[in-house]
Amino acid sequence: MFRVWGLLSGIVFVACGQTSDSPENDRNGIASDDIAGDARSSHPTPMGESMERSAPGSVSTELDEFTKDYIEAVFLGTGPLVPRDGFTACVTNPGRWASYPRGTRVDVVLSRTLDKGGDGVDTVQLVQAALRSVEQATLGAITTTVRTTSEDDPIPTPGQATATDHPNPVDAGCPLERGCVLFEFTDAQFTVIESARVVLKEEIQPADAFVHDLVGHGIMGMCHVDQMLVGGNDKSLMAGGPGSFSGMIPDGLSALDMAAARAVFSSGLKPGASRAEFLDAGLVNP
Repeated sequence: MFRVWGLLSGIVFVACGQTSDSPENDRNGIASDDIAGDARSSHPTPMGESMERSAPGSVSTELDEFTKDYIEAVFLGTGPLVPRDGFTACVTNPGRWASYPRGTRVDVVLSRTLDKGGDGVDTVQLVQAALRSVEQATLGAITTTVRTTSEDDPIPTPGQATATDHPNPVDAGCPLERGCVLFEFTDAQFTVIESARVVLKEEIQPADAFVHDLVGHGIMGMCHVDQMLVGGNDKSLMAGGPGSFSGMIPDGLSALDMAAARAVFSSGLKPGASRAEFLDAGLVNP
């Protein structure tokens, strides 16, 4: 078992909790400088809903260049769509795909402390709704169950992902008051997720920040994409970079997120796959 407790190791991020301030770029959280101008990038329509499973090592549908760049950013933390502030917040070192193993049923355990985010939205209901898309996004490779517990701060066991509203996330091992995600891995390369623990402070975090950290980072193993380069905060659950704000991101996996995930999980690649392997599978641009 390999545990990631903080940021100073230089190995991986300890995640997010998006805010509208704190523009530092030190892997402590999403930088959120003011958006420069009103420009928004256009992009092709994501792949359709009908992608089928393919043989290992390839995808069953030809991907357009934008989708390939999106896959590279959101699953590998590299390429032209990564946040311009450099804060990819990848679960592992950029250039490698991190995920629970195929076939995992992730037991999601929500603390009794969760009620409403700082925006007044019911956190538990939002998380439960977002979890329903995981099986579809991964083509059944990862499924979830969800339950609540009477524990204030449930510590995950292998195969679990937990979430809590903590009065002081720093006491739980987070580098910042707004919170983080703490991971454990089964391999020394930090690519095979064993468990994830989301520790955020609800009074300063909107409910969608829990979805971003628990579903996006904690279960799907996704990195941030630059919100301006993909068309705005509302285009991805993983919107990051300058001008990124919780409360403006989707409440669950977006069409872009779903298309990217289906392509990756249809390829037959396993956690730990490199960019070169993504290229061979037709998932990223040369």
